[in-house]
Amino acid sequence: MNREISLFVDKYVKEIKDNNAAMFIGAGFSKSAGYVDWKNLLRSIAEDLELDVDKEYDLVSLAQYCYNKNGNRSLINDTIFDEFSKEKDIDENHRIIARLPILTYWTTNYDSLIEDALNDAKRIVDVKYSTSVTIVILSPNMTESKWIDWEIEYCLKNIARKNRTSHTNGVVGVIMKVDGGYSWFKKTGTNCHGNSTVSYEMSKVFNIISENHFNSNPEQWHCEKCKTYDWLNGSYIAFVEEADFLADPQKYINNAYDKSENDASGYDLVKQR
Repeated sequence: MNREISLFVDKYVKEIKDNNAAMFIGAGFSKSAGYVDWKNLLRSIAEDLELDVDKEYDLVSLAQYCYNKNGNRSLINDTIFDEFSKEKDIDENHRIIARLPILTYWTTNYDSLIEDALNDAKRIVDVKYSTSVTIVILSPNMTESKWIDWEIEYCLKNIARKNRTSHTNGVVGVIMKVDGGYSWFKKTGTNCHGNSTVSYEMSKVFNIISENHFNSNPEQWHCEKCKTYDWLNGSYIAFVEEADFLADPQKYINNAYDKSENDASGYDLVKQR
């Protein structure tokens, strides 16, 4: 063992004893258990592109090339989902780290092998993994996209990994300002009290977006008599003008996050295109 490694080990052992140590674990740690690393994840994609992944050193550019050639990232997303939906068993590496007197483990891995190893070691595991909020830009030509509706469908899924299931993502629809306004999509009217109301040109967006707007159950009305929905909480995917979103993004992100954290309870959610 060289001097640099020896000094690191001595310092790390001291931090473990002081309860200050944590572990940062990447995808390569699960390779010995049967999961792919990034090179092998992209192997089939490279073959489709008639490339040899073993000769490619820039894997990010390889993934970008796949995206550019296909015009969307559905192949990449499908490959990730297929590979990491497979269940594998913990190996000796996982058992070793589970025996260490370390209280915090950080990882971006899709698999649950670290949690499984800790459970097997009779450790109490409190898993913290984030729910995401997806921001969708609503633009006049968005339905020409070959991937946006696929991305929304994916983010609305509940992804199960052994004994845990991720929440459906929260979603915010931000209406793009075009020619100084929003009339390309947003229309105004008058309700039974003479107050202004808003409707939308739903043909301008994908069905998976329109069907998740005004979908609260029970309905959350702005005016029950007029049957007009609450514009923010009456929809799982609320629509907000670009200027309003930029003025207070946290307000709308938090609103979408709260809906997600409640497992979309109170909304008739459509999860397929």
